Amino acid sequence: DPLKVIYAAHLAAGTGHVPVIEGVPIAASSLDFSLYRFEEGMLHLPENEPGFGVGLNAVRSKPRRYRS
Repeated sequence: DPLKVIYAAHLAAGTGHVPVIEGVPIAASSLDFSLYRFEEGMLHLPENEPGFGVGLNAVRSKPRRYRS
C-alpha cells in the first residue's frame, strides 16, 4: 500500500521527534505525491490539504468493476 509511508509521516509529524521512518519508496501512477518533498534529509508534509495531501490523478485513474 503506497499510503503507509504517508500515514507514518503524518503520525511522526504530530507526535514529535521521530528520527527515521522506514518504508518502501512510494510509486503509484494514480496518486499525486507532488506536495511531499525532501530537503536536507527531512520530509516536508503538505499543509492545509485534504486527504493527507495526496491527490488523485484523474487521467490515470480508471473505474474498475469488482466481483465478489
